[in-house]
Amino acid sequence: MLGIPYVGSGVLTTAICLDKPTTKMILEFNGVKTSPFQVFTGPDEPLNPKLRFPLILKPSHEGSSMGINIDNVVYNEAAMRRKLREMLETYRQPILIEEFIDGREFSVGLIGNYGPSEEPRVLPILEVDFTKFPKELGNVLGQKAKTIYDSSKNYICPAKIPEELRMRLEEISKKVFRILNCKDFARLDFRMDREGEIYFLEINPLPGIDYNVEADELSFYPMMFYAAGMDYDEMIRQIIEAAIRRYGIEPIAKAQEEIWSPTLPPLQDYAKAIEAHLAESLGGTFHITINSSIDYEAVRCIQLIESKAFRPELQYSFEELASRAKREDLFMVTAFLEGHPMAFTFGYRDPREQDAFYIDTVASLIEGRGVGTALITLTLLHCLQRGYKLVNLHTEEVDEKGRMLKRFYEGLGFEALQNSPIEGLLMRMRLEEPWLKALIEKTLPQPPREHPKSPSTILDNSYGNPHQIKS
Repeated sequence: MLGIPYVGSGVLTTAICLDKPTTKMILEFNGVKTSPFQVFTGPDEPLNPKLRFPLILKPSHEGSSMGINIDNVVYNEAAMRRKLREMLETYRQPILIEEFIDGREFSVGLIGNYGPSEEPRVLPILEVDFTKFPKELGNVLGQKAKTIYDSSKNYICPAKIPEELRMRLEEISKKVFRILNCKDFARLDFRMDREGEIYFLEINPLPGIDYNVEADELSFYPMMFYAAGMDYDEMIRQIIEAAIRRYGIEPIAKAQEEIWSPTLPPLQDYAKAIEAHLAESLGGTFHITINSSIDYEAVRCIQLIESKAFRPELQYSFEELASRAKREDLFMVTAFLEGHPMAFTFGYRDPREQDAFYIDTVASLIEGRGVGTALITLTLLHCLQRGYKLVNLHTEEVDEKGRMLKRFYEGLGFEALQNSPIEGLLMRMRLEEPWLKALIEKTLPQPPREHPKSPSTILDNSYGNPHQIKS
């Protein structure tokens, strides 16, 4: 109304979504299944005979499970009347009574908007593990469960569900997001009965974003980002960027790019400079190949190097490599010494995050000589040329070698984030940070001219080469 841009859904959407009966009626009209219900404004109104017990009573206009506990589930009309009278007196608003779906409960988060060239992205789905709550709370995620007995251990994210179920939940969530005209971000709750039917429970167009790890106080929405390998700051950034795109506001990042936008020579030029340096350093013919696919020869090289570098359980199968070969913007660098494959790295556009590249694996049979650093450097240059803002990878801190790798990546400019439910420690590089400007302008080897300069600065690796990172 005042022309001030803001994050999140508008007034009408927010008001509708806070009114549970109105939301259910709109969604049912549009073909979204919700539990059969009736709204009561007085204690003696007749009960619809088509409603089947057990029933659950909810305040129509509250959030955060306010006014909902196990005693809200009733099994006969006498109990329903007693609870209805109590709730009408306490909350002084209409009471929603619906059939209780005694089954699994899921929460689905979305980020983004519907537009000419985008649609909301679904975050990892969360499931409530009712077995972790005291039995007296029943199969109800009520006010007591969310306060007195709340713990992040009570929830599974990403939910361990079949692909078909995940796709159904995502499809329904996107449909609801669009019907209710949500903006930027939202979170939806569903129940699934024993027959596999999915029922919409409610939507939060402005979901909670509490995030206090030390006190174990985490809202569902940040937990979903956490499960996707992203931290709280990244969540805030993506929400704000979703609103910026929706309003058509020029992002700050674009203005920063105008201040410094390096013109990079072809990657092959840098590769040649690195080849010359490592050939002299290692005392043999050194060759680097850059590929945008994983063909049969690449698979052979990967499996040969992995067979010597990793335990069998850490080695990729042919099927796993074939699956990764289909990823968008695949980028692979392989190093050969005297014609023998000695190191490789490959990555691809991060499927979990916009504007991010994911380094899947780095492996080298030559340690402490800068080979791994060289391959990562070429990968970072590829990311710069493609316009990525972030580079992600995972490593581990389970032993001294893992801690050494963490220090190695920190030395390259990666930041260690919190451990993710995805295996390993997430590390991230923001490509727009000031130190990268210095790296490009001063540290990287210049493309070879008449007298190529040795890229010894970037290839000095005091920590040794990385072993392996896998998603």
